[in-house]
Amino acid sequence: SYHARAAAEAFALDRQVLFTRVILPFLQARPNRYVLQERGVISSLAYQPLQDETVTVDWLLSLAGNRAELSRPPDILFLLRLTSDEAMKRLGGRLDKIDGHIYEEQSFQERLIARYRDPEVLRPYQAAGTRIVEIDANQSPAAVGQAVCAVLVEKR
Repeated sequence: SYHARAAAEAFALDRQVLFTRVILPFLQARPNRYVLQERGVISSLAYQPLQDETVTVDWLLSLAGNRAELSRPPDILFLLRLTSDEAMKRLGGRLDKIDGHIYEEQSFQERLIARYRDPEVLRPYQAAGTRIVEIDANQSPAAVGQAVCAVLVEKR
């Protein structure tokens, strides 16, 4: 649908602005620093084809903003693994944002979990030499944070 493709293009444009105006200049000025980013191209590769079958991974990878982000692939990609039951429990506990969107349906969560394991979704990162680290996100947020920090400390 037009809406899904327009949303994908908007996300990609936002990434292009973020990378060209903020992240790349920061890394050029401070090459020994870390940039922690939430929800990059991988989110589009996982979510957007689930919303519209005409939105393909190859088409998403052709968008300039997504290419810009992948021009400097991450050293590490953390995949926070969560069961669909735990995702639904956490969604149900939110008081600030209940919008009845498809994202809040358990069947969508199950399909999304599978997408993040799909070789087609992971391929651009594997091809770039990105280390993919899975973290059990069913544990407490503090434990997830500790697990991420342990990997970052080990990388130094």
